[in-house]
Amino acid sequence: MDANHDFNNAKQPKNWGANRNDPWKDDLNSSASSFGDALINVPLDEQPPEEAWLFDQWLMLGWERCQTQAWDLALEAFHEALTIDPTAVPALHGQAIAHNGLGSFAAAVPVLEDLLAQTPRDPNVWGNYGHALSGLERHGEALRAYQQCLKLQPDWAIAWQHLGKTYQVLNDGSAAQQAYRQALNLDESLIESWYGYATLCRRNQQPEEALSSYGRVLALDPNYKEAWNYQGVLLEDQYRHQEALNCYDQAIALDDTYGDAWNNRGIALEHQENWSDALHAFEHSLACDDRRPDVWNNYGLALDGLGDVRRAIQAFDRALILSDRQYWRAWVNRGWSLWKDQGYGVAIENWETGLTVLRSIQPDYRLGAGMLLYHKGRGHGQFAPTQDHPLEYWQAAIACFDQALSILTPDQHTQWHLQVLQDAIITCRDAHCPVPMQTYLQQGTELLRQLTREATSTERKIELASQLANFYQLAETPGEPI
Repeated sequence: MDANHDFNNAKQPKNWGANRNDPWKDDLNSSASSFGDALINVPLDEQPPEEAWLFDQWLMLGWERCQTQAWDLALEAFHEALTIDPTAVPALHGQAIAHNGLGSFAAAVPVLEDLLAQTPRDPNVWGNYGHALSGLERHGEALRAYQQCLKLQPDWAIAWQHLGKTYQVLNDGSAAQQAYRQALNLDESLIESWYGYATLCRRNQQPEEALSSYGRVLALDPNYKEAWNYQGVLLEDQYRHQEALNCYDQAIALDDTYGDAWNNRGIALEHQENWSDALHAFEHSLACDDRRPDVWNNYGLALDGLGDVRRAIQAFDRALILSDRQYWRAWVNRGWSLWKDQGYGVAIENWETGLTVLRSIQPDYRLGAGMLLYHKGRGHGQFAPTQDHPLEYWQAAIACFDQALSILTPDQHTQWHLQVLQDAIITCRDAHCPVPMQTYLQQGTELLRQLTREATSTERKIELASQLANFYQLAETPGEPI
């Protein structure tokens, strides 16, 4: 949806006149346009002067061109109208709308600011001003413009939608969700509000609400490829693999150059260990865009799954080059491919290098560092049983897990924290270290009980109860004698 088209119903002065028999009248009136209303209100016996009549014709033509999004032609028409009356508010507003439509936001802003000085209580002008500011990425100012628009017209659904978009850009997810919800309460047909709301629900770990909202998007527009794609992601998270694949196929059928959908299709196939078809999907994604580190990483995983570890390492290397060596997932996966190709020592060195080169200014630095430490610990733990004196390797593994747990905190990375605790318990069990094992077990069970108390769905409570039982089972399973 064109954001610059939503606020183009600029109110006209009541004395804006036109010939009662103007040929544009029927179309404008049928669309509930304020221009049509203005024409109807002109007395039948009023005969405007020739110049006023000509002004009206240019203004009407500009408006009609706005309705068809012929912005450059609309701008020409408004220019002609302003040649006749340079101070006419409707023509100035139309000019600003056309600039917004063309993406000439810098040209629209001063016109709209002048209009606000004259008509400070016109919500249409505030809305278009918000659009222009958003186009210039002056989002804080745009937010205030939309808020002012809604103070003047609080039941305007489109204004709530754009307020939600602006909050979303400003990373205020809670306020964005509320704005989208308000928009939908006023008008359930707003596709972009459903999509924005669904996206925020997905990011806020509200999968059922997100799925339902993406469904509303697709009910309104079955050709919305992004909604198909993200619906597939949510279904894949619920292990509904075939349904997810069907969603990706729908997205790809709409656009076979949609790299995200090809990539996600490959991930779903990897989860089923269908490495060959996954490889094919990733190749399609790379054909769409070969500069995405995440796709090269996934391509490497598929090659590794097919046993082609040398090419897998090359794919991971490509991901690291494209990310300036900052894509931690490639460091993790590269380590395991190196393990298969060159052994334990080279793999450990890879993970240590990854920890060294990751920059702390990266947004996901803590997650990356924690995961590299976790996999380094797993490497030590898996190597230990092959040695005559395994205890030092188990101890090295436990040290890595402790570091990982201090970084992957339960409040920020709950599931990974639980995964590290689980591996730490197994390692302590195998190493016959009961004291730290009990500490890890207590931490895990307390966290799982807390999560169970906070869970709002029966399905989630059952899932957590299963995890809790698994923790106890791990601790009770005897380890191999040293």
